[in-house]
Amino acid sequence: MDTERDAAESPASPSILAVDAGTSSLKAVLYEDGGRMLAGSTQRYGYQAPQPGWAEADPEDWWSALVAALAHLDAQGWPLARVEALALTGQMHTAVLLDADGQVV
Repeated sequence: MDTERDAAESPASPSILAVDAGTSSLKAVLYEDGGRMLAGSTQRYGYQAPQPGWAEADPEDWWSALVAALAHLDAQGWPLARVEALALTGQMHTAVLLDADGQVV
């Protein structure tokens, strides 16, 4: 999904950033406002299965993957400052529990 382009080819129009935090990777895709895909970045991470039928992930991995994906798009010269819409999706039935200080438990 990685699309390499020169910053000189970057669109002048606003763009849309779609982010999917999946079970084993985060995908970030940048679209022009007309819907054409401009660039994408996939960042992989793992999860633990402490017993059959269970899957546990560290939300910090999701955050790190998002930061890396955005840095990858930025390094390719894509105009992230022109993003005017953001779409987010994630794993189904995912709960992130926080303590009284807002920290992941």
